Amino acid sequence: MNVVTKPGARLTLAFAATGDITWDVTPDTALTLTLAGGTTGVLQRLTLILRQPASGGFTVTLPPAKYQGGVTPVVSTIAGQTTVITFMTDDAGTTIYGGV
Repeated sequence: MNVVTKPGARLTLAFAATGDITWDVTPDTALTLTLAGGTTGVLQRLTLILRQPASGGFTVTLPPAKYQGGVTPVVSTIAGQTTVITFMTDDAGTTIYGGV
């Protein structure tokens, strides 16, 4: 698991070279996320755990993906709340699916 407690304004989350990976992120300002990596021909999952700090209120812009129902999930900005989103790719990130 990759734990990031002060990512700043931008953070790139990388799929593992093989297997699945989890990112546990606590924003410290408004945050824009991007995705990278992955291996062609291998289904890979990236689980994102977004935790609002005690102060809360930080918006998070999710990376482009084909989200369930065509709707980008809402990331809570309430202090102490957690949002969990899973991303999947099997073509090294060319096509990314996302959902809660």
